[in-house]
Amino acid sequence: DEEGNCLIKCIGERAFSSKTMPSNIIIPSSVTKIEEWAFYGVITSHIDVHENVHLANYSFYGSKMSTIDIRTPYFEGASIFNSCTNLKTIALPNLTVLLDSTFNGCTQLESIELPDSLQLISSSVFMNTNLKSLTIPANVTEIGKNSFWGCKQLGDITCLPTKAPSLGEEVFGKSTTNYTGINATTKTLTVPSNATGYESGDWKTVLQDKVGFTL
Repeated sequence: DEEGNCLIKCIGERAFSSKTMPSNIIIPSSVTKIEEWAFYGVITSHIDVHENVHLANYSFYGSKMSTIDIRTPYFEGASIFNSCTNLKTIALPNLTVLLDSTFNGCTQLESIELPDSLQLISSSVFMNTNLKSLTIPANVTEIGKNSFWGCKQLGDITCLPTKAPSLGEEVFGKSTTNYTGINATTKTLTVPSNATGYESGDWKTVLQDKVGFTL
């Protein structure tokens, strides 16, 4: 910078892969890019990510962080938090798309706050998480295949779109006669009173008829 300090602008591929780090990691404001696998398998308690950094594929894949304060909407890769098995809760910034497998394998993830700006949930985003409840924002128009496969504790879905989002293949798990999917004790799908489309397709034939959700 103008004072002669060396500013970090990019955290490169596998920069901290499998390292044990300080308990609180703060990404410097000078950083504009976190590349693939940069924090793969990192052992830490908390990571703070500012609003201007761009996240590539697998940026935090397998990190052992338990919490993250994430303010950037620039999710530009798939599997960014895939297999972060210690992550229990997260609130997302104002992004429009969650790319493939963003939280796939986050086996302790119990709650997530999705932004109103969200429009697309891509394939396998919440696959094999421990989500118990979820509110799908009103602007979501599409949910990709396998998005909730293995979410066995998910028993409370509030879906705010007045037109049911289109669903990819086996969003709620494998829909066969030996259906193995959501097994929460109570299962409720809540939608707006003027909503359409939730009484057809997999919203009806799988989520309600096979999985046992009550609309």
